[in-house]
Amino acid sequence: VEANIRRDGSSRFKNEKWGVFPSFSAGWIMSEEDFLSSNDLIDFLKIRASWGELGNSNIPNFAFAKSLSLDEAYSFGGVIAPGVGQSSLGNENLSWEKTTSTNFGVNLVLNNGLGVDFDLFKKETTDILYNLPVNVLTGFTSQFTNAASMETKGWELALNYSKSFGELKLQLGANISNAENIVTDLNPGIDGSDTDRVFLSNGAILGEGYRPGAYWGFISDGIFNDAAELAAAADHSLMGSQVGDVKFLDQDGDNVITLDDRTDIGVDIPEITYGFNVFASYQNWDLGAIFQGIGSASFQGTFELFKPDAGGYNTANLWADNWTTTNTDASMPRVWAGQAASPSDVYPSDFFVWDRAYIRLKNLQIGYTVNNDMIPFDSLRLFFNGTNLWTSTDFPLIDPEIRTGVGANDLYGSGQEAQAGRAPYMFPQLKTLSFGVQAKF
Repeated sequence: VEANIRRDGSSRFKNEKWGVFPSFSAGWIMSEEDFLSSNDLIDFLKIRASWGELGNSNIPNFAFAKSLSLDEAYSFGGVIAPGVGQSSLGNENLSWEKTTSTNFGVNLVLNNGLGVDFDLFKKETTDILYNLPVNVLTGFTSQFTNAASMETKGWELALNYSKSFGELKLQLGANISNAENIVTDLNPGIDGSDTDRVFLSNGAILGEGYRPGAYWGFISDGIFNDAAELAAAADHSLMGSQVGDVKFLDQDGDNVITLDDRTDIGVDIPEITYGFNVFASYQNWDLGAIFQGIGSASFQGTFELFKPDAGGYNTANLWADNWTTTNTDASMPRVWAGQAASPSDVYPSDFFVWDRAYIRLKNLQIGYTVNNDMIPFDSLRLFFNGTNLWTSTDFPLIDPEIRTGVGANDLYGSGQEAQAGRAPYMFPQLKTLSFGVQAKF
């Protein structure tokens, strides 16, 4: 049994500098009890539980303050004079973000070399610190605030196996976790376009009852292939749709496509992560392989739909199968040549939200150690090493490990996350092959 309590202070808050965070944990090693100590199957068994609170103050320094800029120049009588202007809204009421975690777990090791670790967890996070967009009438784009509360439920499983079979030594490991996040409360004082949600700069939302950062848009239902299909569908006047454009579902049943038909169409952060590894040695040979993967994660690729040839960008291969009057069974809508957004992408939809689930061989190494009697020094090992050698995925773009918005701010500045929906802006994971020698003298 262990109990702790800590009191932390942070200069990043003005009025709520201090937070108190207690924690408690308890465990029972059942394998040391008399009723299991002589068991031939179980080598180690422990059950455990924990509860605790943690604080987060990970925001920029002086986010609470109304910052001033010395670069606000003014013109007086045609002469440029130096000036000072407010550069941020500040928020004096910022306080600690708090996460309360409850965990139950089991650690089991069997006599045959198999180990099992299993955990159930629940996390409740309140007063989440977020840099949210604000009304443009303020003259600013965003403000740090305690925006919302969130609940996370999930489980983790890890398996390990170690065994020797004569000269063959084998170590296997696997792990998988599932975590589901739901926003349970939204600060009623924050500025947003709807009462139960606020829109983020990348087109996603922070809303009650939805996953945090969920993409917000319409559910698609294929492509309008002829005039009869367009006439029979719900009214698409909101988009100005024509034959060859994406068809959307009428979620509320009023036979008119409106903004009320939008819903959660995906989330960037994976809900499922997993991996496994293999390490083996036989005589002079050794092998190590590490696999990793994710599931239930999406990529918002709306910018792949808007003008695929605009600005001289490389056109994705999937556009080769675009809708025309002679290709009505196409996988892509008609190519839009207008100056504004096309009817198919004037609003985000799941038509261009892609599943980026994958499994990838992240690293493979094969080595051979030369016998000592064949060399004039202590040891010599030759090896091959490869990274990202193999990937299995249905993701249509260059790399499923690329997340929506990653890298866009570095290219274009703050608030440009959606720009990274263009494949030309993404730098993929590299596949590398190398050979090496390890010598010990």
